Amino acid sequence: DDDIVNGLKGGKSTRNKTGNPALSIHYVECHDNYTLFDKLAMSYLNETTYAGDLFAAIGNDGLKAVKAQNKLSAAYVFLAQGTPFINGGQEFLRTKKGDHNSYQSDDSINGIDLSFKKKYADVVATYKGLIALRKDYSAFRYAKSAEATTLEEGVTLYEVTADDGNFTVVFNATEKPASVSAITGKVVNVNGGVKLS
Repeated sequence: DDDIVNGLKGGKSTRNKTGNPALSIHYVECHDNYTLFDKLAMSYLNETTYAGDLFAAIGNDGLKAVKAQNKLSAAYVFLAQGTPFINGGQEFLRTKKGDHNSYQSDDSINGIDLSFKKKYADVVATYKGLIALRKDYSAFRYAKSAEATTLEEGVTLYEVTADDGNFTVVFNATEKPASVSAITGKVVNVNGGVKLS
């Protein structure tokens, strides 16, 4: 939770020793390592490695959980202060079948199956919405004020202020509803797309 809070604010880290949010780069997947889907699916299976069809291994219940976690991961990345970075196919559950070091693997592992874009359109819609929200409001790039606090384990309150508005985002990484009181500003909902209320 402390790392989430620090990351949302674009704070000081091992890769950003200055603490300047403009020098902060946020990502959950990159290059030749596991894809986000593969990492989340293996976590769902309680495995540290897996080779094969992870979609079959996690089933429908696992897919529902992994999709929600992927969307939450994207929200952390796109709404944090600094620069977001995503890897190709992350927005539609790209898999490399558990290959964590694919630089030497062939196209059956490294290829991107574009049919996933339609198959997992709800995940794509969330990424599109987050990108649009970030483009529309400077508060989600370089805010005048960005505060984040842990309300309870797995639940983070994030409040940002800029010339174009005040926003409150509640990140809930738990399986239970979070009780939040006294929200000020516009509320961001990233469940299945991004909406302001």
